[in-house]
Amino acid sequence: MLAWCFSKINGGLSIQNAASRPSFPTSIYFSRINPSSAEISCVTEVSSAADSLLTVRILNKRFDHLVILWHLSREIRMDQSMLGNNGNVSVLFVCMGNICRSPTAEGVFRYFVNEAGLGEKITVDSAGTHAYHVGEPPDRRAMAAAERRGMPLAGLKARRVVDDDFERFDYIIAMDEDNLMRLKEQSTDEYRDKISLFLSFSVDAETEVPDPYYGGSAGFERVLDLVEKASRGLLETLS
Repeated sequence: MLAWCFSKINGGLSIQNAASRPSFPTSIYFSRINPSSAEISCVTEVSSAADSLLTVRILNKRFDHLVILWHLSREIRMDQSMLGNNGNVSVLFVCMGNICRSPTAEGVFRYFVNEAGLGEKITVDSAGTHAYHVGEPPDRRAMAAAERRGMPLAGLKARRVVDDDFERFDYIIAMDEDNLMRLKEQSTDEYRDKISLFLSFSVDAETEVPDPYYGGSAGFERVLDLVEKASRGLLETLS
């Protein structure tokens, strides 16, 4: 876990690596932050000890200070992992049963990844915190809604999150607070900072992707709307 220190400089926010280890970036500077919403509205440059520049792209996201700290530490470590691991990143989407929201997220995000030509660099999967539907395909309504948008979910099968997933995946992304809590309970301390809410990557104010299982087709369309926006934000973070 990296440690960071906050300080204000010229109306902005400077965040420095408290450990000052030579192999890590030593400072981050944000030129403009809205004090009422803590909205990061710029692209930042991160200086490394080797005098090379890494770029951390965090655009139009709203966090409180604790979440800013979390996301920055994840961003820096992910940049280092990508630089040192041939650019490969792995993402796991998680909901409760892995038949509605998380397979939709898997299919939509994989579509955007492939469209960006990053299919060989970014591994995408999904799973559920419960074993209700293991081995089953996605809900037919989720498949129909995704198919209408040209993002098919065919071939996906539900599975449950296993302990090895926490080591295997770089990003473990929950659809809602309940599954976020369950993932953190199942994980060990060393992997909990990999776990986040999907909509933290979206510009929308919502924090959760609602479960459409007990509703009608409109609920699945709403899930797709939220998933598409968050997928674009996640891809911007990784690319």
